[in-house]
Amino acid sequence: MTESRYSIGSLEAALDVLETFLNGRRHPRGVTEISRITGLNKTRVFRILATLESRGYVRQNPETQEYTIGPGFLFLGDIARDTYDLRDLAIDVLEDLAEASGDSANLFVLSGRSAVCIAIARGRHILQAAGHIGEKLPLYASASPKLLLAYLPRQHQKRIISGIRFVEYTEKTVKSVEELQRQLDAIIEKGYSESTDDYEIGMYVVAAPVRDHTGQVIASISLAVPQVRDSEERREKSREMIIEAASRISKKMGFTESSPDSNPTE
Repeated sequence: MTESRYSIGSLEAALDVLETFLNGRRHPRGVTEISRITGLNKTRVFRILATLESRGYVRQNPETQEYTIGPGFLFLGDIARDTYDLRDLAIDVLEDLAEASGDSANLFVLSGRSAVCIAIARGRHILQAAGHIGEKLPLYASASPKLLLAYLPRQHQKRIISGIRFVEYTEKTVKSVEELQRQLDAIIEKGYSESTDDYEIGMYVVAAPVRDHTGQVIASISLAVPQVRDSEERREKSREMIIEAASRISKKMGFTESSPDSNPTE
């Protein structure tokens, strides 16, 4: 176990327990064996395993009392694989977009009730949007988060919206469910999303949907243009570039014109 000034002891212990299933022969293990491998006392190992079992990350054989990795990791593995595949397939498109526009190109995916940035390509201009990989944005502010929310199935969308507590980041931040719903409907009608100064002052952002082979929107690609370079002519060009870039990534993900189109009203 590698110590860190920021480490959490209980979490380190739980990870030590989990890693016993990943090393060596990866066979089922009992409390006594895990205690011996990790150096943790049996009571602590048992409590960690009970917690992990309740969340589906390990499972116990009732006959042998031994534990193995549970189905929860299958779900996490699918998410991790899909996310990394998407990022790897999208990065060259992001870099081309950043080079052509001179501005920052970003890739966002839905994560719970937030949009998280999983890839960024910086443009050539000195002044750039200040986002970073791993940054989480609320789903009611900026172009990419609102686009991801707009393309969710209607019932899922309503559940998320019902739990929103609006924070006024700027004077232009959405302040009500009604206002947000109007903007979401407009995104679906146009096929892309735009925002100006609603999350960060002095920034125009345009975003377009990335689809997989089923037609489902799985990500949003965006272009952030500082106000000093903003103009209607530039906005029109940015819209064209972002739509074309989103189309390129979607094709890499298997989307074709004959693919079924996801329907957010269902």
